[in-house]
Amino acid sequence: MLYLSYKYLKYFPDEDFKKVNALSERLAKERNDSLKLAGGYWDLAEYYHKKRIEDSAYFYYSSAQKIYELKEEPYSSARMLLQMANVESNIGNYTGSEISTVKAIEIFKELGKNDKLYSSYNNLGIVYCELGEYDEAIKNHQTALDYINENFSDTQYASTMNNLGVIYFNMKDYHRAIEKYEKAIDYSSDLKNQSPKLYAMLIDNKAISELYYGNNNLDSILSGMKKALSIRVENNIKDGITISKIHLGEFYKMQKDTLLAKEFLEEAKDLANQTRNIRDYLKSILILSALNPKDEVAYLKRYISVNDSMTKSQLGVREKFTKIRLETDNYINVAKELGNKMVITISLSIVLFSIIALSYFNFRQKSKNKRLELIHTQNINKQEIHDLTISVQEKFLEGAEQEKFRISRELHDGVLGRIFGVRLSLDSLNEKTTEDAILKRQKYIDEIQLISEDIRILSHKLIKKKEGKANFESVLTDLVTMQKAINETTKYHLFIEDKINWNKIDDVIKVNLYRIVQEALMNISKHAAASIVKITISKNNRFTTLTVEDNGVGFIVQNALEGIGLNNIEARAKEMNAYFKILSRESGILGTIIRIEIKNNDDDK
Repeated sequence: MLYLSYKYLKYFPDEDFKKVNALSERLAKERNDSLKLAGGYWDLAEYYHKKRIEDSAYFYYSSAQKIYELKEEPYSSARMLLQMANVESNIGNYTGSEISTVKAIEIFKELGKNDKLYSSYNNLGIVYCELGEYDEAIKNHQTALDYINENFSDTQYASTMNNLGVIYFNMKDYHRAIEKYEKAIDYSSDLKNQSPKLYAMLIDNKAISELYYGNNNLDSILSGMKKALSIRVENNIKDGITISKIHLGEFYKMQKDTLLAKEFLEEAKDLANQTRNIRDYLKSILILSALNPKDEVAYLKRYISVNDSMTKSQLGVREKFTKIRLETDNYINVAKELGNKMVITISLSIVLFSIIALSYFNFRQKSKNKRLELIHTQNINKQEIHDLTISVQEKFLEGAEQEKFRISRELHDGVLGRIFGVRLSLDSLNEKTTEDAILKRQKYIDEIQLISEDIRILSHKLIKKKEGKANFESVLTDLVTMQKAINETTKYHLFIEDKINWNKIDDVIKVNLYRIVQEALMNISKHAAASIVKITISKNNRFTTLTVEDNGVGFIVQNALEGIGLNNIEARAKEMNAYFKILSRESGILGTIIRIEIKNNDDDK
């Protein structure tokens, strides 16, 4: 019946599959066959995964995984863990995906399953790329390549090269991104027929990388983009069609052909909305806002509204996934009951056989010894199952602690990481009723209010075209005030010269200044152990200068430049064509000084 369930999943309508799968589950329970039950759950998980109903898919993958684990089927258990990791990655729960993947890798290594190790490390690379941990992402994709041999398909190599290209593109290293895409395209002469989806993705990614790299052969770039779009339309790859139209919109925007740019981006927006592709929907709105100055505020409001809804939805799904991990313990109990029934059935059969053998061979004493040995074995098995259950619970708690630690780390260039950190802190106090716990809870609730206010200020003040001097200064003041509330042991001083006319300073510069201050304060809070922090924005005839100073422990600048935080600050400085300098321990000073000098435009003077 399980075989039929699998066939119906592949070839028959949804309702027929569900009926056959339900019958398979009922028969598995009647026959006390927990492995068949796990197989049915696996089919159900695949069904919901294809339908993009990820919470149901995760529930059944998790249910199957725990049964396989209890029945000592490590390969099937690890495959379920990897599928759970893929689902978690799809909904943005990258920490959960990382934990599930690492568990799967441990099992696949013991079993020598190189094909699954390739898939596991490939997923880890994607997860770290989404988290902005690009060095780790590159390392894991290179490890994935180590598990490719002559028995693997060309598409696996090409897929990994594409993933590496995406990482370098995100790092704005467009030259290396192009190299990776070209390697993938050249590796197989038949890639277009083997995987049209991957082939179109590669030529489109190569074209957009060449555009940003500054390749002057615009006809070749446009030809690549249109070729990718044609393949995607021919194969009805809807997400790919959306990406192609966004890239074409970017192309025409950079060529200042606003009419064509708007046309492609509006089509991309509508298609992304139809397919519930929130990421590309938001991207198309953001670019359209820059192309439509009159409607910019409306676009940005829509962007903020959808982004907030997506964030809330992701948080809800992640909490639901945590509950699913707990709820599937019920299925462990079902598996135990089925296992116990099977043990009883087998035991009765053996006892009956022993009685027949006794009457035939007249070996009463020998039969008695066998029965005692059987009882002893059963007791050992029961103890092993109990120990295994405890072990599963301990591993889950260990994973939960790792998740708290990873989620609590602040994600760079945004406030989402802080929301996660506060939520986890509230979770840890949820069951406590002490006075200290109540005070801490209130503090974290206040922090959420501060974060919400930060988002509101950024969306309604910082991004607006006509924001006054007082508004921008209040944004920075709010940021420093918020940091004071979080880190009460440090004194913060903010000084902004009155003669700076913020109305004449470009919005991009103001946003980057804000983000640099935010990043610097976050780094100081985490690493500097400083008692005093000074933020100064001054102006002379040539430059507007931002200085952030602290009297903390300092660091070796050359080593720290490898980190994401300072890389982000340096990238923002380059975006403004600003001078960027860091002085710290090796310069013989106390603490650290970050200095950003932005050349004034004639309008700014």
